[in-house]
Amino acid sequence: MWKYYMDPIYEAQDHFARHLKAIAKPIVPISDKQLLSDAGNHSDPAVREYALLEYSYRYDQSSFGVLLDFWQGETDRDVRKSLFEELVRLDGKAFKHYLELKGVPKDIPELARAYYNAPLGGVTRGKRLDVKSDEKEIFDQTIPLRVALREYVEVEPGKWMYHLYGPIQEKRVAGQLLACTKVETRMDRVVLTKHLEGLHTDGSLHIESTLFTGRTVMRDDVTGVASMRTMMKIPFYPSGRVGDESEGVITDANILVARAATWQLNKDIQIRDHYAINNVTGIIHAWGYTRPDKATFDPSGRMDLIAGLFHLGDIIDERVRPYINTYTIGAYYGNIEPDVKGIIGLNTLPSYTTLDGEIDRDRDGIAETPGEHYDRCPGVHPIDHYKRDNDPRSTGPKTKYPLKDS
Repeated sequence: MWKYYMDPIYEAQDHFARHLKAIAKPIVPISDKQLLSDAGNHSDPAVREYALLEYSYRYDQSSFGVLLDFWQGETDRDVRKSLFEELVRLDGKAFKHYLELKGVPKDIPELARAYYNAPLGGVTRGKRLDVKSDEKEIFDQTIPLRVALREYVEVEPGKWMYHLYGPIQEKRVAGQLLACTKVETRMDRVVLTKHLEGLHTDGSLHIESTLFTGRTVMRDDVTGVASMRTMMKIPFYPSGRVGDESEGVITDANILVARAATWQLNKDIQIRDHYAINNVTGIIHAWGYTRPDKATFDPSGRMDLIAGLFHLGDIIDERVRPYINTYTIGAYYGNIEPDVKGIIGLNTLPSYTTLDGEIDRDRDGIAETPGEHYDRCPGVHPIDHYKRDNDPRSTGPKTKYPLKDS
């Protein structure tokens, strides 16, 4: 494994999170038997991915063999990516030995380079790589990130519950996250921008962009370790759902978000005499607001993936402090990879953001509304819009938030 590999989930287990894991119960419990049945038989890749990540959460290193068995038979590329990353986390040495014997699937060789710094039957070091760039994009790289979240929700004072989101689920509920960098400033500035489809009733893309600033330490000539934060103003919705103003909106709530990351450079790709970032792993800590009673579940306990169901908030703002009931730790993973023609797009995914993290839909480098980082939604779909079938639905528990005496 690469020398300064950061296990995002392990690193994210700060003192508070470790104790939350020890006491928090699932918002809607699903049996081990149901999880393994979903992992092997369900048609939706998001459900299969969630089932195995939940199983891993319950049994940690003891689940390695189970996940490896399912990884061998999984046909969806995104699910295999998530399982690859989880198997590295659970037992990186054993998984590397397996890959050396069996080889890396031909459609995900970039993960072997990212995590093991070795081809393992995949990418060949030193090979000339074909790359392309979008001249209209103001960032040099826009790397898509796969995000896994653990949300710990205090449904009433002293009573904590949890729910996990795998990367496929997270993309549907919160959007695709991109890490956007310029080679000259990436040591102390990075914009994370999130694009969510399926929330706005008019079909437009929901955009949330955040500028993080901080410092990066180079551990060797290709490995950077970063710590960055942001404090900014965003809309806060007492309804608990992004864009739902049925219970009002606080347009300028203050939030504080911290992130840490480790990235590696690719010496085979240069951008203005700088090596390109090849892969990144990282963590995010944040507070937020969740209404479990608005989450809906089918008879087997599977959650409907409702866009915008969770959003950030922070205890630093006294106006929203009575609502804050969710502690979130997120792990993210990203890497450059070739398309079907073998060409690597460095910034071909549009950021729709300025260098300062303001929304820029027309991509001219100037914010349409200066200071706007998070969309004010034109209208959002109702929760029933996201039901997968006509089976009866249950909801999560009601919370006692907002607290009356805060």
